[in-house]
Amino acid sequence: MGWNRHVGAALLSVSLAAASGTASAQDARSLFQAGQASYQQGNYEDAVSAFEQAYALDPRPGLQFNIAQAYGRLGRIEEERAALVRYVDGASAAGLAADDPQIVSARARIAAIGDRIARTGVELHGVPADGRVSIDGEAVTMEPGEPVRLAPGSHEVVVSVDGYEDFTATVSVRAGETLEVTVRLRRADDTTAGSTSGAPRSRVPAYVMLGVGGASMVGGTVLGLSAMSTARDAAPQSSEADSAKLRALGADIALFGGGALAVTGLVLLLLPDDESPAVTLVPMPTTRGGTLTLAGRF
Repeated sequence: MGWNRHVGAALLSVSLAAASGTASAQDARSLFQAGQASYQQGNYEDAVSAFEQAYALDPRPGLQFNIAQAYGRLGRIEEERAALVRYVDGASAAGLAADDPQIVSARARIAAIGDRIARTGVELHGVPADGRVSIDGEAVTMEPGEPVRLAPGSHEVVVSVDGYEDFTATVSVRAGETLEVTVRLRRADDTTAGSTSGAPRSRVPAYVMLGVGGASMVGGTVLGLSAMSTARDAAPQSSEADSAKLRALGADIALFGGGALAVTGLVLLLLPDDESPAVTLVPMPTTRGGTLTLAGRF
């Protein structure tokens, strides 16, 4: 009688376990179907969630292959690779042949992702030869033209050069990505750089040069007309003729000098703020006495 009670209890326990297993398998199947629907609709986050819940209830290796596909669609190649590794391990343990097309495909994808992750890093431009580079607090050696290899994620890059403030940048690198960073250094004693950076260049000198140049040209024109009138009425070799020549020379100087000043002022007005022209007025001798010439670089 007692033995029968024990047997009955054991049979009841097996029956409940079988029922529980059947319920879990059904739930897992429903979750798998929900994941498939989400995947086909492009809702890959929902697909991953449903597939992972299904796997927790019924750990079939094929579900890890589905999870990997969804992660691949999301561009999360590290998670994709981990899921593929779990799939291959689980399928092999379940007796699936090593030359099964899906296992072969999974192994090839694992290798491709590994190569891609190995190319993850940053490429720094503008680092002087004596620059010291550290990433996440550790010194790194840079090879010319070669990126610095990093693990995917966020990193702090610091470039130090004697006499300059440290350049610091926080970069976020995705798996398989080589991020380009341009290093911009500022001298340590450049106390005004931060406050004047991007400030417009003063246009006052340009307006002054335009005004003075224009006035000089007007004065030169008046003086030249006066010289022409005097020379027309003066007798040759007379004092009036000599005075007309002097006024004509002054008119030439005023016209050419004023023109040079006006052109310089106009150029300064048209130049962008970040250009710094070097302009000078050079006296040049001529057959009529001399003039002023604009020289320099823009």
